Amino acid sequence: VCNSTELEEIVYDLDVGAFVVSWPTEPNRRTGKECGKVLHVLDVLAERQNPLISKNMPFTFWNTHLNLTTHPSKNDWLLSPMEEHMRLQDDEETNSENAFEVL
Repeated sequence: VCNSTELEEIVYDLDVGAFVVSWPTEPNRRTGKECGKVLHVLDVLAERQNPLISKNMPFTFWNTHLNLTTHPSKNDWLLSPMEEHMRLQDDEETNSENAFEVL
């Protein structure tokens, strides 16, 4: 674990061009308290005097519960949190409709 100044040194020493950020969803793939902590850290890094997150230093989320061997689409891991939320809502609606049909 390092502070933002140490992270800045690492970024510049290694010529980092972007970040892959762990997106620790719950096992049911919903966002929870841990995702809020990640967003807080990203805010801190973006609001520094020398921002580590910016248009010039982008980031993407990596869904930590995603298993690419069981997912049909290799592009699932590229979804933004909002896209993932929308997809989960669609899945729930489909499951609700299917459950109704079974009754």
